[in-house]
Amino acid sequence: MSNRFYPSSPLIKDYTFLKPSASFIKNVGSVFTAILLFAGSYMFLVAVGVLFLYLCVLGAIAILTAKIHWITLALALGILAFGVMFFAFLLKFIFMVKRNNHENRLEINRNDHPKLFDFIDQLTNEVQAPKPKKIFLIPDVNASVFYDSSFWSMFLPVRKNLQIGMGLINTVNLSEFKAIMAHEFGHFSQRSMKLGSYVYTVNQIIYHLVYIRDKWDDTLDSWADSTKSGNTFMLVFGFFAIITRALVNVVRSILDTLYQFINKRYMALSREMEYNADLIAVSAAGTETAITALRRIDVGNAAYSRTLGYLNEAIQEDKLTDNVYSLQKSFIERICTENNLATSNSLPIVDDAFAKKMVPQSRIVYRDQWASHPDQDEREANIKTVNLEAQISDDSAWVLFDNAEKWQKKMTNVLYASAVEAEKKYAVLDDTEVHQDIDEKNARYEFPLQYKGFYNNRFLYEIDYSAAINEAKNAELNFDEIYNDENTAQISQYFNNINDLRTLEQIRDKAIDTRSFDFDGVKYEREDVQQVIDNLSTEIETQKKWLEDLDKKAFLYHYGLSEKQNKVEEFKQKQGDYQNLSKERDKYLQLVHQVEEWMYRLRTKQQWDEYEMPSLNNGMIELYENAQAAFSESTKLSISPKIHQQEINDSYSNYLLSEPIADLSSGFEQGQFIKIYNQIYGMYNKANSLSVESLYELIKFQSTMIIKSEIK
Repeated sequence: MSNRFYPSSPLIKDYTFLKPSASFIKNVGSVFTAILLFAGSYMFLVAVGVLFLYLCVLGAIAILTAKIHWITLALALGILAFGVMFFAFLLKFIFMVKRNNHENRLEINRNDHPKLFDFIDQLTNEVQAPKPKKIFLIPDVNASVFYDSSFWSMFLPVRKNLQIGMGLINTVNLSEFKAIMAHEFGHFSQRSMKLGSYVYTVNQIIYHLVYIRDKWDDTLDSWADSTKSGNTFMLVFGFFAIITRALVNVVRSILDTLYQFINKRYMALSREMEYNADLIAVSAAGTETAITALRRIDVGNAAYSRTLGYLNEAIQEDKLTDNVYSLQKSFIERICTENNLATSNSLPIVDDAFAKKMVPQSRIVYRDQWASHPDQDEREANIKTVNLEAQISDDSAWVLFDNAEKWQKKMTNVLYASAVEAEKKYAVLDDTEVHQDIDEKNARYEFPLQYKGFYNNRFLYEIDYSAAINEAKNAELNFDEIYNDENTAQISQYFNNINDLRTLEQIRDKAIDTRSFDFDGVKYEREDVQQVIDNLSTEIETQKKWLEDLDKKAFLYHYGLSEKQNKVEEFKQKQGDYQNLSKERDKYLQLVHQVEEWMYRLRTKQQWDEYEMPSLNNGMIELYENAQAAFSESTKLSISPKIHQQEINDSYSNYLLSEPIADLSSGFEQGQFIKIYNQIYGMYNKANSLSVESLYELIKFQSTMIIKSEIK
């Protein structure tokens, strides 16, 4: 293959860096032991099932032999059904085949993209990996291995498939694409991937037995319902369904424990496999390229998220794009411009400072035992243990694909397939139009630079304006005392601390599974986390009081300006609108949390028996009453007829919702629940949008007063 389409590899004298590390080997042993434990436990359960079935058959025969009577017949049938159902439960997964959903994938072949397939042939030969069975294009910024699996996959070889994200192709150059593909083929060649196949199959077995409700469960429910018939025969017969359910629940609990045990160990192995695959990427493309690929993927992900976010809003206005990837590319360029990043062939050159900026700031460092990938800085440190140089091709990875634009538009249609309405006409956006719109919105929504980030990414604390106005007469405040870099930094630290507090609470509640963590460079055991929580909570309370006082000072400063410029009533109106709409936003946010909790419970528990239905019905009635009460309060609210771009043509409440709240006054009904779910989200989104609009109106009004005061 031409060097133009296959970048050169580093010259390597010593390949020992590719050998599995001691930690890798240790984790392989740990996972293998866990799989053996599962196999032994499961074989024991099957043996118990066989014994139960044998004893139940003997018991049924013995009962019928003793005396033929309707009671003995009911007992015999019940015991026999108990044995058969329990044994069937243990073996039903054998007929399960887990096939990956190909809905958002486009399969490609050598005729479509001969250069890509030649590239893959050469690369798999270089890294000594098997070739993929099939290759698919997917929409996002990712590349991965997957395979269809069944119970028999543990004994028969399974060829792996490769999927390549079109958002990824858009994000990297040809050398970086080679590094990423080498990483994936590193997984192809890792013998530990066979353990991954075992773990995957074990997970499917456990998931199917523990969480999936299928025809077996329907049969058990029908059997148990026979006790409600009032017939004594069916009451005796159905009693054994209750025993079967109790025993199966015990088995499901045991299997769930095994699931946690196996997967925690496999996640540790998975992280080691990532380290090893990264070194295989280095062997194919060089150290620098392996690192720049990871960093550009982060930028590509950010651009892709912004692309989809914009398009999700645009489709509400009956607008769409015919090429998501052209738009993503323009967002990559936009991110470079916004952050003063240099570019090479329209791709960002991500320096250390920006790479650090991409990672959320935290005072906590911990090892998440359920993480499948190491952190970015850990991966880069591992890559830097090997120093290999290779000539870099700055060509776009798209050079490997024939008729790239055709495939970009084809995948765009796949993304829109479930979002567009066939009978509706949509306006097609071009990239320039999109960015003009974004520039206009930024001009509308960006706070003036004079505030130095004081108002960025937050809402204001509620202030008792009447009391504060009385203080304004004696207040001697100046602009720089409030709006300065030091205060902005402290505000950012306050919100970072709130995020850290949530993380610590998750560690305490074991939602984050880690034995220890570092806080401000000091190591703590999980048992000591409450002490850190208490100390940080005290710090946050102090910061909150400080910020409330600072917001109050800002109000007093601008109120003083409004008095001097005879704009008190207008200023109070805008303050009042913001305060009222903030309360509205918070009120509907509470409803969102409530309806989301019920949505989660309904998704994870698809069947509710007669003993559980009263709780469900009462929850629906409470949700309905809370929604009615919230909306009733909104009908009494009066705000300005126009807040910036949001027109309130009728009344505020009618703007939020122009139809009655979905009726759940009698309890759960699926259609009404879905309706109220959408209504609550719609009301929250509109209340939140108005709240944001009112804040921008307030801040920009303040700016006009500052400008006038400076002119004078």
